[in-house]
Amino acid sequence: MGTLFKPTSYRKGAAWAVAATFLWKLISFASALLMAALFGATYKTDVYFYLIMLIGFGLTFANRLNSTVLIPEALFLQQKDPAQAHRFVSMWFYLYLVCGILIVAGGIFIPVQLGCFFSRFQPQELQAEQLLLTLGFLLFALQLLTYYLQSVAEMYKLFGTAWLGVLNALCPFLWLLGAGREIGLIAMVYGFLSANVLQIVALLLLLKQETGKFFLPAWVHLPKRIKQNALSGQVLAVFEIINSLVPVYLISSMGAGMISALNYCRQLTDSPTEILTNRVVNISKIALTEDAAKQTEEKFNQTFLASNFILLFFLTPLVIFSCYFAKDIVSLFFERGNFTGKAVQDTVSFLRPFIFTVLLLAPAMIQGAAVAAMRKIKENFPFSVVSSLIFLSGVWFLVPRYGAFSFAYISVAGLVISALINGIFFRRYLPSVPFFKMYADTGVLILLNLISLIPAAWLRTKLPVLPYYWTIFVCGIVYVGILAVLYNNRKYWKRLTEGF
Repeated sequence: MGTLFKPTSYRKGAAWAVAATFLWKLISFASALLMAALFGATYKTDVYFYLIMLIGFGLTFANRLNSTVLIPEALFLQQKDPAQAHRFVSMWFYLYLVCGILIVAGGIFIPVQLGCFFSRFQPQELQAEQLLLTLGFLLFALQLLTYYLQSVAEMYKLFGTAWLGVLNALCPFLWLLGAGREIGLIAMVYGFLSANVLQIVALLLLLKQETGKFFLPAWVHLPKRIKQNALSGQVLAVFEIINSLVPVYLISSMGAGMISALNYCRQLTDSPTEILTNRVVNISKIALTEDAAKQTEEKFNQTFLASNFILLFFLTPLVIFSCYFAKDIVSLFFERGNFTGKAVQDTVSFLRPFIFTVLLLAPAMIQGAAVAAMRKIKENFPFSVVSSLIFLSGVWFLVPRYGAFSFAYISVAGLVISALINGIFFRRYLPSVPFFKMYADTGVLILLNLISLIPAAWLRTKLPVLPYYWTIFVCGIVYVGILAVLYNNRKYWKRLTEGF
């Protein structure tokens, strides 16, 4: 246990982060199954899931600042003056603390008004869930501190702190299991609050042990470059939040249970992103920033391509298989208790197109890590704004016309267009980075997986009616077996083990 929370290598850090997040999502998935059985998909679950989504949007804003501006700048300072780097991260800890206090004040005094502002729920529905809303604001404030401290811990290569994230699943699950029937969905919020308090205390103690200093109030002069990058990055974060909020805002008026169906779909699609993509990108971002600070171009490009390949190697089979077998997967996990056949079909209708965002997000996030590492946020700003405006326009005009499910197709198209725009940016500002090679890997991996899917799909049509888990297991064995042979013939296993 003593070595778990010590600085470690990027390779081991990535492995620990993926393993910890897998356990986290496994427990979270058990919570989702229990919630689906206990509460189904109603307006009350819609309010809860909408609140969780709003918190997620706020964290997106903060995490972009952490990952694209604060941590890269702190790493550059660490190379020159470790004491100055510590003052820098201390200052931002207290700024987040002040923001958290203001957020909690809003949750105490005007929770329903804020809920009405950010959604299309009826005031009486929100009034009935006022305590849930107030605790949600408190949860958001605590998560701002938790996520920031976790980013700082990763800066010091304390990658073992990823295991603390398991508390984010374990505590809510225990609360739901012990008190869910009596107090309802709010049990999950009590669990999240407990988890974040424990993590904040643990992270503060671990960082004190690593640096020898507590976080004390400090002020550091911010150079013009940091202010410009922070402003550009946070404007883009606002666009991301708007792009995430507008679709669910529109869908929230399209019938009871629709937001819940979207959420259950997102639980399936977000799991690989959170377990694998986010963790590998977080580690690779630290490595890329270190390579950029040391001006080692060849190592930078190696990390860039290796990170992308590792993600695509695992995500492509998951995406292709899940798209074809979506009905079996959703039925296996959710079709029980109050989760009706219509809820299953709605979730499948979201899932089939949405699953491809998992694949497209991987290279997009690696590209974002490279931009942040090279501190090209300001230069990237107009390109990202164009991508965001195209996506937002599509959602605003097409979702009301074609319905809730069109949002999934618009999301896929938006990522494709964003990749094309990113290609123009990299050619102009980062020409030495092998941007287009990463998509050559993507194309080959998709082709190999489609070849592997053909016999599995044929077998699905010939099987008798079986329990969903047997259908998925038998067809999955055929799929993975053929894919393993194809991967081996192209020496992909060897390339995977080289890593970064």
